[in-house]
Amino acid sequence: SSTFMTSSVMTDSFAEPAVIKRPFQPSNNIQQLTQIVDRVAHHLDDDHKQHQQQQPEQQPEEDPDFDEAVRIQQRANQFLARKQYKSAIEEYSSALFLVPDDPFLSPELHLGRAHALNGCRRHESARNDAILALKLQVTPEAYST
Repeated sequence: SSTFMTSSVMTDSFAEPAVIKRPFQPSNNIQQLTQIVDRVAHHLDDDHKQHQQQQPEQQPEEDPDFDEAVRIQQRANQFLARKQYKSAIEEYSSALFLVPDDPFLSPELHLGRAHALNGCRRHESARNDAILALKLQVTPEAYST
């Protein structure tokens, strides 16, 4: 049996919407989501580099949660590289629990988790994580993607 996406089309202003069925094409959706996630990651990386250049050298505050989140992110990245998506999702989620609103690390964690979610074919969740990354790191370039 085939999977279909449905679209509603109004035939007139008082009628019930007509449903048009068309084949669901997951490969196109996966490619689109992957492109979106990659563009967002590229913009965040550029913004992070720009921010680092603008900031005078300061002695960073010690934050054990941040340091642990970075260690967890490194493990998650390794899981992602080995295509162990479920483990990567768990690690990214753990790191996000520690630093839910860090302006630079949290968007990276959301994007990493989005890649892992795409690998598990959880595309809607991946899209939501990409959007969360954008909300945490708002830039004009991000909105132009």
